Formats: sequence, structure tokens, C-alpha cells
Amino acid sequence: MQLKKTKILILLSVMLYCANNKPKIDIKLNIALPAIDSLCSIRKPSSLPSMIMEKFDGWELDSINCIENIEEATRFIIRGKGLTDIPKREMFVRALDVHTDSLRSEIWSYVVLHKIIKNKPFEAEALYIPTAGTIIVYNARADSLKKDDKTDIILASKQDMKLRMINCNDTVTLTLPMATGKNPGNKTRSGDKKTPEGIFTVYAIHDASDWDYDFNDGKGRIKGTYGKYFVRFKEHYHIGIHGTHLPHTLGMRATEGCLRLHNNDIDRIVPMISRSKTLIVVTPAMEDVIND
Repeated sequence: MQLKKTKILILLSVMLYCANNKPKIDIKLNIALPAIDSLCSIRKPSSLPSMIMEKFDGWELDSINCIENIEEATRFIIRGKGLTDIPKREMFVRALDVHTDSLRSEIWSYVVLHKIIKNKPFEAEALYIPTAGTIIVYNARADSLKKDDKTDIILASKQDMKLRMINCNDTVTLTLPMATGKNPGNKTRSGDKKTPEGIFTVYAIHDASDWDYDFNDGKGRIKGTYGKYFVRFKEHYHIGIHGTHLPHTLGMRATEGCLRLHNNDIDRIVPMISRSKTLIVVTPAMEDVIND
């Protein structure tokens, strides 16, 4: 009993500390930034840490209810109303810089796939993926709990250097190691060797079997550097998801800006990708925010 009281006192102390110590690092992608006050590192699989969802800029939440726990993720229904208009297909990022025994510095990305209207009640579903540092929120009409247009998602998290295939039913079907741009931060110009962050669409899927590349290491142009396929971003024409002849670099910052997968893995994901119904979401890690 005494131990339980001690834990409650510690939790209250942490919450009070976080209320009085604002995060030091903020970045913004696209339109707005949610105010995430704090993040518990002790994550129970059956509950979304309420401090993550308690207060977002533009939100007033009435309830958060767990639907189910699935592989790597938890699904929730959230209800409330919009305090401001929140456009759909936006990504908002918060870097937490809180240091206590129960809290740690992390990056959290909050992805909206359906707009929220000011002064109108909404009911939405949230997919919470702790290891990726990501919450995906999408529309939930009264008769359906499906993503906007039955969207499939490729979630590439720089936080854990993993690429996840998430189908329209919220199942994480694949989790694959990846490599990202050599330099940390969000891409701002061609040649900066950074991987762009945000929400992107698929422009084309190319047969890259015969493509080659010169890494300027004295070895000349090397054939097969992209594997069999190159999935090109519409919004960043020279950036894509592709295979590699250097599988030992997966899990590292090693590319010119693209997302690099094992050759076998790019072969596996291409049949799962649709130009019209697949979104690519790239979220940052702490290093990316600090160096932006």
C-alpha cells in the first residue's frame, strides 16, 4: 500500500514538473504545432498516455477510449471538437526536452489524415505506435472507422530507423530496417543529403534493375545500386524508396536522401503500393530536430 502511494506521489510530481517546464525545442512541418506537454516513458500497452493527447493546439478532447491492442500499435477512439480548423494530410511535430526518472527526451509526430472543423464535434480514430514516436489520426464517420479513402500508409520513422507498411485496417503488415540521408534534419534543397519529412504521395514505381550510380569513391558507376525498384516521391522528384547493394548500411544515416531498404524488402513492398491510395509519412528523430 505504501509503495502504491509512493508511485502516485512520484507521478503527481512528474506532472507538476512538466506543467512548469515547457519543452525547449519545437519544429513545425506544414501548418501548425500541437502542444504536447509531456510524455511518459512507462507505456502500458492498453492505454495511450493521456498526457500526449490531453492538449493539442486546435483540439478540445472529451474522451479517449482504447479499441484494441495490435502488433506494435494501439487503436483509440477520440472524441471532441475543433478549436481551430485543422487541415487534413498534415504532420505536426513536437520535440520534448524533459529530464526526470520517468520522462525522457523524445520526438513525437502527430499525423492528421482528415480535417477537423472549428466548433464542430468530431470522432476520430488514432493509431498509436510508440517505437516509431508517431500518432496517426484519421476521420471516423458514424457508420465507418476507416482512413480517408481507405488509405494505406508507409511510415518511415527516423526515430527507430524502421519502415512500416500499415494497411487501411491499421494492421502493421511489415516492419523493415532502412537507411536514411547522411545528414540529419529535414530536406531543404537538392544535394543537402537529408531525407525529407512530412506526408508524401507516390509519383511512380520505376524498374531500377539497370540503374547505376557513381558514389565518387573512385569505383566509378556501380550497377544495381537501387535494387529492382525505385518508388519515387511526387513532391520530391529525386527522392524515393529503393533497394541497395550495401545492405550493411541499413539502420544508419548513409544515403543521399532516399530511403534505402534491403533488395528483398523493396521487392516485398512494391506489390503493396498504390499510386492513388498510398501515403508516405516520414517522421523525424531528435537529431533531426536539433540540427534543423
